[in-house]
Amino acid sequence: MNITPQELGPEGYEEILRTRALYPADTAMRVRPASVPLSVGRILAALVAATAAGALVHSPALTMVLLGVFVLVMLVIAFVGTERLPAQYQIPLTAYEVREVQQNVKDPLQRSFLELVVSAINTPPTQDADAEESVRDALRALGAGIAELVPLTAPEPNDDPAALAAEAARLSAEASAEADAVVASSLRRRAEALTRQAEIAARTATLLRRNDALRQEIAGQIAALRTSLAAFRIGGRQTAHELADVAASIQRVAIEAGAMTQARDEIAVALLGSSEALGGHER
Repeated sequence: MNITPQELGPEGYEEILRTRALYPADTAMRVRPASVPLSVGRILAALVAATAAGALVHSPALTMVLLGVFVLVMLVIAFVGTERLPAQYQIPLTAYEVREVQQNVKDPLQRSFLELVVSAINTPPTQDADAEESVRDALRALGAGIAELVPLTAPEPNDDPAALAAEAARLSAEASAEADAVVASSLRRRAEALTRQAEIAARTATLLRRNDALRQEIAGQIAALRTSLAAFRIGGRQTAHELADVAASIQRVAIEAGAMTQARDEIAVALLGSSEALGGHER
């Protein structure tokens, strides 16, 4: 089955293009002529017929002109109808290329995905174009989702949201009872900082749980697609609808994964705002 670098997701895609840029000769050997459109074929047939007609009426000048036009058109087709290296991302992947990328990957989920890509590449082409496109759609969604769902590190034990909120409440109460204005202001600022920290810690904990859940779901989808591919090799069109169902399910996971990126960005902005606020208080 033909699988292109676009199905690998952003990281694998860039890695394949870097490899092909380093070894252009290997890529050039796999460049294939594009099919000639039907309209061009009709033009060629008309030129050949006109050339034959010119020869029949014994008009050497007309024959030479038509032959010249014929050669010019053939040169244009030879130039336009060939995939050139700038479009190398359209050239199907080989299992060897994917294995080369896999060697530099440490994330188990990404490695499992690349193993699935190899399985898809090794699946013989079929007459069911819709089923093959479903596989490619599923791989694209998986690659994009995995790129968003990077492994995240759990927060430190002292970042427990409940403990931080309790400490913030204690400092706020202490500030209310403090007679010295300077000390009271300091206590309130500490309470505000801990409150922000508690909010960020709570959002981070939620993000971690969702990230872990989606990564586990993607691992299950990879296993499901691998099983469907194996069944497709045997059952053909009987399992084509199953591939489409798996692809649709994976698309939904990819949408959720995209939302995770937005959540991480929001936490980063909140952390930046917290740091700037603390800097302002210090000044």
